[in-house]
Amino acid sequence: MGPLLLAEDALARLDERLRASPVRDAWMSRSHFNEACAARWIAGELVHLEDLVLNDAAMDIRTPTHELTRASAVLRAHRSIANHPPGWALSAAGLGALSGRNPSWLDDEASLSSQRVKDLVGVDVDGEAERAFADIDALLARSNRAIVKARLPAPGRVSGLADLGLYDSERDDDELLTHWRDRIDLERPPVLAALDAWEAWVDLAPLQTMPWLGPLLVAAVLRAGGKTAHHLACVSLGLRESRRAKGGSTLHGYAMAPPKVAMLNAIKAAAEAGLQEHDRLMLARTQLERFLTNRRSHSRLPGLVELVLAKPLVTPQLVAKELRITARGALDLIGALSPTLKEVTGRGRYRAWAVR
Repeated sequence: MGPLLLAEDALARLDERLRASPVRDAWMSRSHFNEACAARWIAGELVHLEDLVLNDAAMDIRTPTHELTRASAVLRAHRSIANHPPGWALSAAGLGALSGRNPSWLDDEASLSSQRVKDLVGVDVDGEAERAFADIDALLARSNRAIVKARLPAPGRVSGLADLGLYDSERDDDELLTHWRDRIDLERPPVLAALDAWEAWVDLAPLQTMPWLGPLLVAAVLRAGGKTAHHLACVSLGLRESRRAKGGSTLHGYAMAPPKVAMLNAIKAAAEAGLQEHDRLMLARTQLERFLTNRRSHSRLPGLVELVLAKPLVTPQLVAKELRITARGALDLIGALSPTLKEVTGRGRYRAWAVR
């Protein structure tokens, strides 16, 4: 009961703080990157935050590694859960989209109906033309199903790696994912439902190639239950912070603790880290707003302030792309916010800045 009450209290404090916070959107944007890096840290992979930010902006300065590619997948999944309505991630369509086993675009197949043709070209079509378009629709639907069937793994086989013995080829991940979903009871208090979801995820391990999806779904359960109505919890970040607090070893870390106790500690650690990040962003926003006084109405400086709050770090190229200005103008804007913005690379080229 002690860890449960502490986790409940920390979550409630953070959600209430973010409810009317002016930096809520910036906090949410940063949380996606922090959660992705933490998820890969737990898996034993080190992904630098600046590399993930640049990769997300399609501005890589080097060839993306496998670790960075997997971190980008976590980033997209966490962002997708946050952008969709509560409960979407726990639905059949949401789980299928997040796991890549049921692409969402299949539900929105393009249709060449007579009404759509009329809207596009402004003319009516006769019955014979409408039948022709219907045949084309059927052909496109069959083609899409064939493509998806070729891309998706067969039941019980996640990839060709199973043939090498790296994965259990006899497991049926789809069935295990359905069993996990059936064990979620959203009628229970949100934190207890999240604990049940985590314990079921640890017991069943439904997705062999995507174990990082479990903490994200735990956060989705909290959001669907209304406990985190104004944010999406960073559960992987909490697992990393709680493991660090216990010395970082497997013996004394969360791995040896009961799953529910470990998750309660992680939820509490994630909420406390979120509160600290929120307070830091509020202080940085107050400091940056001082530079906006006596500025012209068409100045791009307010846009840069919002950008540096939303991104863990910025580069001149990223600023130029987002604000639609030249690289020289981006450097001038960054210099206008000095010394609140700190150069974090120490290099003469490919430099990046972040809020102190």
